[in-house]
Amino acid sequence: MNETAKVIRFYKSGGPDVLKIEDVRRPKPVGNEVAVRVQAIALNRLDLLWREGAYCEEPRFPAQIGHEA
Repeated sequence: MNETAKVIRFYKSGGPDVLKIEDVRRPKPVGNEVAVRVQAIALNRLDLLWREGAYCEEPRFPAQIGHEA
């Protein structure tokens, strides 16, 4: 696997224009952890509310979406 992964991040709440695709260094699995290769993700209503700042908890920036994977 690559040493980096693509993530969808945002640094402030807002519309789709706040989203940025970034390469981040993947942490190495430790202990009982495993690495899983994800080729596609689903976005759901929680992701939309999280990005807009309308979820029940505020995002800590930089925040990222795509937790369905």
